[in-house]
Amino acid sequence: MWLEKYGLPHGSVFLTAIVQFVGALFIMMGIFTRYASAILVINMLVATYMSIHESHEPFISSPEGKGWDINFMILGMLIVLILVGDGHWSIAGWLM
Repeated sequence: MWLEKYGLPHGSVFLTAIVQFVGALFIMMGIFTRYASAILVINMLVATYMSIHESHEPFISSPEGKGWDINFMILGMLIVLILVGDGHWSIAGWLM
């Protein structure tokens, strides 16, 4: 659906899914949290741009559809993870 609606290249949707899955795994495990968050920030900025300019979605989510307010919340959380980094309870924290 995204290929036809937005005119994205064929491999970009698959690559985005892999980046999001692997980045989320790294964050959950506490491995390379800052790097994974930085990559996911770039991914989320592109998704926000697509929501605003291509889909013309409203800012606030409603029962009729998704807005891009959730994208800003996720961006904020990822920026906090970049600034804070891994914690003591992460795998990287246990190894060091």
